[in-house]
Amino acid sequence: MKWLSFVGRNLLGLSALLLAHNFVDQYILHGGTDWTDYAPYLFLVLMYGWIVFHNRVLFERLFLGGNRVAYFGWLGLCMLVGTVNMTLILRQLFGVDNVVPHLLRYYSDTVTGLGVYVTYRYLTTTSANPPASIAPQTPLPTEPTYLSCLVNGVPQQIPVVTIRYVEGLENYIKIFMAGQMHVVRMTLKEAELRLPKDQFVRISKSHIVNLTQAQRLDADHVQVGAQTLRIGRVFKRYTAEQLP
Repeated sequence: MKWLSFVGRNLLGLSALLLAHNFVDQYILHGGTDWTDYAPYLFLVLMYGWIVFHNRVLFERLFLGGNRVAYFGWLGLCMLVGTVNMTLILRQLFGVDNVVPHLLRYYSDTVTGLGVYVTYRYLTTTSANPPASIAPQTPLPTEPTYLSCLVNGVPQQIPVVTIRYVEGLENYIKIFMAGQMHVVRMTLKEAELRLPKDQFVRISKSHIVNLTQAQRLDADHVQVGAQTLRIGRVFKRYTAEQLP
């Protein structure tokens, strides 16, 4: 249960704070025969309560919540009130003239408590979220260097660098190369997906051009070898983005 864990942690912290100080030498201001004999213990309990309030309310909710101006404002106000109260109590109730050492202890305990809390948060967060193992990187897919197809029923691996342009004819395409042409059962859309994107660009509903084979480019035409192909009106903007 979370509340039991919270109470247990704070009881342990309070016990450590009480044991860490020498009550007789440092915190018994002027001994008495009444409740003032236990005033140092009460002071430590109140000090621990302030540290918990500062860490869990002011620091965690305001500072870590992003409202740092409000955090420093409330912190300054609380420290001022605590300083004034402690000075009045030490001087009027216990007759202490030099309150500076006790005020410095008040400030240092506040800072120390914050440091312990930040360390605790760091350790618990790190243990709850161990660093994820680095998965082996999957090599990026490389662009195809061959176009696999059937030419007259025979499997062929056509090097893409030899293809000048592709012309679509419904469910068939014509693959034009230097000195030869193949008719392949394949749609132009499928050919567009299988050809390297950084090398081939579709310029119309009927043609895909190998840019490395183009001799002349302008806003309306692409010349590939002796063939001049017209850039479709719908494809002009897309083609302009792809052409060098």
